[in-house]
Amino acid sequence: TSAMLLALFVYPFGRTVSAPVVLEPARQLALRAAAPGFVAGVALNPNALQPAGEVLVRLRNPEIVAHREKAQGELERLRSSAARAQAAGDVAAYQSSLREMDSAAKDLAEWQRQESLLEVRAPFDGHILTARLQDLKGQYVKPGDLLCDFGMLQTMRARIRVSEFLLRDVAENREVRLKLNSFPGDTFVGSVTARRMASDDSYNAAGRTAELVRSAVVLGTKAEPNAFSHFEVLAEVPNREGRLRPGMS
Repeated sequence: TSAMLLALFVYPFGRTVSAPVVLEPARQLALRAAAPGFVAGVALNPNALQPAGEVLVRLRNPEIVAHREKAQGELERLRSSAARAQAAGDVAAYQSSLREMDSAAKDLAEWQRQESLLEVRAPFDGHILTARLQDLKGQYVKPGDLLCDFGMLQTMRARIRVSEFLLRDVAENREVRLKLNSFPGDTFVGSVTARRMASDDSYNAAGRTAELVRSAVVLGTKAEPNAFSHFEVLAEVPNREGRLRPGMS
């Protein structure tokens, strides 16, 4: 479904100009697998606020675990060997064991690092934006595969496509008012934070490239009726109560 909203730019002397927008979290990340494996588990309550460090997706890779266990066993064996050599006064054997221990410790650290990648954690306090995260369970993923979108909903970003004609009049810090079909009686107020060239890609309400094409037309101007827009205005809207969500219309 379209995630179009209506943004009103407020100008001096009561003049307003409206344009369709897409709503998304101001801070968001696409979380991807950093190691191969099967998805063994996901967050128990994916709709709740996920504190920083919380495990969102857990992967299973028996090969990585086996390598880590083998490396750990080898390091413990070398420590015992070094202790025996030291007790026996065999300096050469003791020094040889120390060198091997150093190499084994580095090997273990690497496998521990790879094993840690099997747990994908929340990078900051935020919400999982991907619906039906549980559908990932049992799937095999490779490094780089998308697991979920993650974002902080306390502040939302409105991405508003406008023409060059309107861009000249939309200054930073100018007030923006959002009207949503989800809350027809309410107006959400924010302010312009940036202006930039618009790209020709497509994206969904969570900010990833997919489905919703950015082909909005500027509305409410007599100077350029039906003019296609080629610039993008970014506005931030406070969302402390969490009422605004990506994909709302």
